[in-house]
Amino acid sequence: MKLAIFLPGIGYHKDKPLLYFARKLAQSKGYETIDVEYHDLPQKIKGDAAMMKKAAEIAIAQTCQQLADVDFEAYEKVVFIGKSIGTVVVAKYVSDHNIKAKQVWYTPVEATFSFGAEDA
Repeated sequence: MKLAIFLPGIGYHKDKPLLYFARKLAQSKGYETIDVEYHDLPQKIKGDAAMMKKAAEIAIAQTCQQLADVDFEAYEKVVFIGKSIGTVVVAKYVSDHNIKAKQVWYTPVEATFSFGAEDA
């Protein structure tokens, strides 16, 4: 069994091109897919470190809730695919939960490189 998890950016969602086509590709390769969705994130964070941090904390908390019941050990392959702030969430989540997974970062933000970049 293989699993691909998709984490969007602010103002980006699963049906926009990067994540849409990445999901279609993963499914064509036999991956089960999970789409993480964020709610109530600050929208105007560009250039504002405090708001970026707040948005990332909210997104990370929501990701933890949405993935709480996933048994990662049950999968032979796991890949996380993130876009923008989703790349921060992917990197932190994989690092914090010690998950053996590949990571795909679409348009990563600077904070992404703070977490487990050696595993990317």
